Amino acid sequence: MKKFFLAVASCTFFLCLTAGLAGAKSYVSKSFEDKYQRMGDREARSMMRRMDIAEGEEFTLSDFKNLKLSRREEKEIRAARKEGTYKTPEEQFKEMDTDRNGKVNREELEAYYTRQAYREEPSRKDRSSNVAKYGEPLPELTPEQEALHDEMIVKAVASEKEIDEINKNSALTDDEKKEKIKEVKEKYYPKPKAEDKDASAQKEENNADVAADKAAASGSGNAAEAGEIVQKESGVEPKGDVTETAL
Repeated sequence: MKKFFLAVASCTFFLCLTAGLAGAKSYVSKSFEDKYQRMGDREARSMMRRMDIAEGEEFTLSDFKNLKLSRREEKEIRAARKEGTYKTPEEQFKEMDTDRNGKVNREELEAYYTRQAYREEPSRKDRSSNVAKYGEPLPELTPEQEALHDEMIVKAVASEKEIDEINKNSALTDDEKKEKIKEVKEKYYPKPKAEDKDASAQKEENNADVAADKAAASGSGNAAEAGEIVQKESGVEPKGDVTETAL
């Protein structure tokens, strides 16, 4: 009887240990995933606050470059220069700006620092697919895309500078400021002209007409083939084109 109880206790202990290890492995992977996200969120909130960027707003390259560095950041930059891993503010900003609009929002900034936290712990790269996603490289840009992105960054910085000057101009009323800011945005981000829209709409209409013509032609051919098949099955010879007049 004693041996029976010992066997039952051993089996129970073994099962609990196995379940515990499996749960612990899952918890570790999840905890590291949450850890990187928490670090990214904390760093993003701190950066937005230091640049005086309100929640929901975007910042430009000039905002990022004018940020006063902490002693810790200066130390990290010196270490990165020695290791050959230093990235300029321009390079960092381009990596943050994943939608390529020349500005960076809160979500993009958090994603950037989450990836940074992951890279600093290479031993964790094999934890799980959810964690490994933070190490996936961003898609490379073509030279044309790079040039367009550089242009968008320059536009964003210039427009923000003019808007800031307008907001600081105490001689202007609120309505005048809104009107001038609208003009600045239209200057740097002009809307498509009416003729461009008409040309684009005409092109789409022409493409639709061509597709309809092809579909109609295909439908007529199918109908003719179906008619011939029905005539043959009914024993009636299909009539060809009349080339001679019966006398």
